Amino acid sequence: MSPIHTTPTPTDYLKLILIGAAWGSSFLAIKVIVEEVSPLMLVALRTWIGALCVAGLLVTKPIVFPCTMAVWRRIVFIGLVGTGLPFFLISWGETRVDSGLAAMAMSVGPVFAVLLSHITAYDGRPLGGKLLGVLCGLTGVAILSFESLTQHSLGNLIALLATLVAAICYVLGGESTRKITGASAEFVTTASLCIAAVMTTALLFALESPGFESVTRQSWMLIIYLGAVSTGLALLIRFNLIKSAGLAFASYVGYLVPSFGFIFGVLILSEALSAGRLMALVFILLGLYLLQRQKRERSTR
Repeated sequence: MSPIHTTPTPTDYLKLILIGAAWGSSFLAIKVIVEEVSPLMLVALRTWIGALCVAGLLVTKPIVFPCTMAVWRRIVFIGLVGTGLPFFLISWGETRVDSGLAAMAMSVGPVFAVLLSHITAYDGRPLGGKLLGVLCGLTGVAILSFESLTQHSLGNLIALLATLVAAICYVLGGESTRKITGASAEFVTTASLCIAAVMTTALLFALESPGFESVTRQSWMLIIYLGAVSTGLALLIRFNLIKSAGLAFASYVGYLVPSFGFIFGVLILSEALSAGRLMALVFILLGLYLLQRQKRERSTR
């Protein structure tokens, strides 16, 4: 396994921004697509497209299959819990809440990752000064939840909570990714996407009657973008980022996603620009700053 940098490199920051932009724009695409495509059908299509795109990179180099059941169990876990389930929860959530609100809910990811790293002693350091950053992130989430409940309905709050659970699923999948050795990023990404695709496709045909012929050209273009860029390419970059900079740093993408998602939702879909959401975004970004500053201070001691 490649060594994890004590301090993230400029390349790591670039990877983080690219993932944030790809995932932030995915919320906009999902919001448009679920107007005519069911969440389950959307997840099945995006995972198959993503798997095919990454598989194209996989065939350009020698394929080394994992030789232990432990690695395969982690790949299956990543496919089911770290990919398929959060994809569905986010898609279902966006049938009821704005794309920007769903994207901002992803901020719970870095908070949970810091707590998970502390519990498992992955970074070998006490929570200490990170607590303020965690509290800021949770405050932003609380503001979003309160606004969703008071200005909308209980159903909207449940949809928002679904996206929060999706963020936690991503972190759990990332923790399994960190522990994988002896397998390339391309192989793990392709295998986990295939597992998610098979699962969701089976559920799709068992529970629904998919009408592929009714999907418009615009939705097909967004689905292809979602599968190729926001799924295949973004997951591939994320896998490499976890290996090079660690899970805690990679999870900070959860703070960039709401920023991109919020901006895209307001500018392109003309979604609501409320004082509550702006305040939540400030707390979310402040939490990212405090968490990263604490990490930099410890690395220079």
